[in-house]
Amino acid sequence: MPSARKRKGEEGSIVAALPLVFLLFVVLVWVTRTAQDVSSADVVLKNSVGIAVKAAANQFDRESLQIDFRRARRAFEKMLQENLELKGDLEPQKYSAFSGRPAYTLVVYDGQASEGRPAGVQYTYGDGKLTEAEIPGGGFPRAFVLPGGVKVTLQSPGAVAELSVSSKKVFGGEVVYRRWAAARIVQRDQEWIVVLVGKD
Repeated sequence: MPSARKRKGEEGSIVAALPLVFLLFVVLVWVTRTAQDVSSADVVLKNSVGIAVKAAANQFDRESLQIDFRRARRAFEKMLQENLELKGDLEPQKYSAFSGRPAYTLVVYDGQASEGRPAGVQYTYGDGKLTEAEIPGGGFPRAFVLPGGVKVTLQSPGAVAELSVSSKKVFGGEVVYRRWAAARIVQRDQEWIVVLVGKD
């Protein structure tokens, strides 16, 4: 049977170890939250916006280089649905890393205004509502300023997008992430292709 002095020493060791256990828990929480932030914001969201904006810019006629604006918007949303695990109405699916509908601004611009057709269209989606505004004028280079303050210049037909969405935290609560990307049509080896020209 252990002596009273030995038991007292063991209790003292346990009490001394409690701050270390608490510190280990705090570090574990911080590492988990940081890993989740990096995973959901930097990897999933950044890549998804880049893929979606390339899909939008890719809706062009190979001869005229005119982009079908409505098809571009649908392609953009389809890529968001697939890569961010969203439903058709852009609500997150049950196991999505995101906790609310995204809000986005999508500019599709081919610089070729004609009678009955603008040089481009800006789509703005937020709170479940989509608005559409024609972009007059034409030509290149053409600069666009996104709602978050990012300025992007297109040198040829393409698309620019900015998206913000709420992400779930591991231990409750939400954080809002904002990412942007731009893609344009270029000629390579006598073929017209779409390349990503910037993202964050």
